[in-house]
Amino acid sequence: MVVLGNREEEMRFLEVLNHVCYVVLNSFQLILDILNLIVLFFLKSFTLFDLLSQVLFDLIFFFFGKFTQFLVSLNFLKNLLILFFNHVNLGVNLIDVVIKRIVLLISLDESGDDFLN
Repeated sequence: MVVLGNREEEMRFLEVLNHVCYVVLNSFQLILDILNLIVLFFLKSFTLFDLLSQVLFDLIFFFFGKFTQFLVSLNFLKNLLILFFNHVNLGVNLIDVVIKRIVLLISLDESGDDFLN
């Protein structure tokens, strides 16, 4: 067993105290780093969720808009066909043909202008 002097004991005590402070402060720093990573992960996951939800809602509204435009065009085509078939009569009708003669009378005005010569 080695007998230590007063000076050596003080140095060893200061080294142990320095080591304890180093371990405690590094432990606190490690805890703070872990909390920082948790907060960073939470914020980044929230940002990613916000981005994905925005893209999803934009896609839903885009396809909903295109689908409604498609339905409107189908409704227009349906109404067009209904109007067309309302004016088409496929029944048999009796038609009376009457020949009329149109008599065209050309008169000269009274001033005596002769347009034929």
